[in-house]
Amino acid sequence: ENVNQTNEYMIDPTLNYVYPNPAKERINLLNIFVSGESEIFIYDVTGRKIMATYQRSPNESFDISGLQSGIYFIHSTVGILKFVKE
Repeated sequence: ENVNQTNEYMIDPTLNYVYPNPAKERINLLNIFVSGESEIFIYDVTGRKIMATYQRSPNESFDISGLQSGIYFIHSTVGILKFVKE
């Protein structure tokens, strides 16, 4: 094993991310943003809309502490992401 080897993870600016995943208190959304304000919706696994909000910058944090544990889907103008609330 090469001790000088580094394990760097580069974030691809063309991809969309939600992190940490799973999360307990907050999620960060990266690149789920077109310009101006992007409306995002969070749905549970039954398809029920849980939250509607706006993302105003390319990297923004949202409070999810009020959500029950489970799987959720973030719908935005650029796609759908899944995250797990612990």
